Amino acid sequence: MMADVFVKEQLVPGCEEFNLQGPYGNLYGIINHCRRAENAGKVLVIAHGFRGSLEGGGRATKLAAQAAELCQVVRFNFSECQLLSKQVRELECVLQFVQSRLAPQKVCLLGRSLGGATSILVAGRRKPETKPQLDGLALWSTPSDLPATFKNVLGPANFQKLSGGQDLWLEDERGKVLIQAAFVQEILQCALPPVLKQWRGKPLLILHGTDDQVVAPAQAQQNFAAAGEPKQLVYIPGGNHSFTTQGEVAAATVLQWLRSWL
Repeated sequence: MMADVFVKEQLVPGCEEFNLQGPYGNLYGIINHCRRAENAGKVLVIAHGFRGSLEGGGRATKLAAQAAELCQVVRFNFSECQLLSKQVRELECVLQFVQSRLAPQKVCLLGRSLGGATSILVAGRRKPETKPQLDGLALWSTPSDLPATFKNVLGPANFQKLSGGQDLWLEDERGKVLIQAAFVQEILQCALPPVLKQWRGKPLLILHGTDDQVVAPAQAQQNFAAAGEPKQLVYIPGGNHSFTTQGEVAAATVLQWLRSWL
């Protein structure tokens, strides 16, 4: 349930900050308002990846600013809940906020990496009577095989410990974080392609880098094969998982797709 919504104007012109009391903690976000009044009823909601943020290393921030020429853009930070099932509930909470705050005519989800998996679960299982309806889905570096992906991310030994019920501290360039055993145990039970099969009759964009060392590029093809039409798969040559050096190309691809979707 959505409650205790706090919205304030941000320093950047055309943006608002918001805070939602989500089911597992505070959900902080930003709305980039559309610069064209005639497109104010169209909304793009962006969900970040594992241990990511709404800034996306600056790439999501830049994309949001560019996409605001075409639609309203809503970005947010998941809480520290980590569990995929809980992220699904948090994304649903944000969509409720979008419905009440922006009264959208069209809503598109863009999920980055694990946020793409969350978006698949929300979009593929959405009931026809649920508002807002989702009219487009974009998957950015998104896995189709979560166990294989996180065995690669965490390492086989750590993955085995987690799947056996042992919580683990992970430390990398982003700092130290506790990975719950329940996270791995949950994704072992999560099959994304059967859910994605339920997405049909509405546009789908799958965007993946050919040099992605986190989520194998073949997983993009697996997602593409599972989904119904209309759909588009774009591989970006030389792109890594975060499109570190190919961010502008990735953004241009999304913007082109959004124009056709609108």
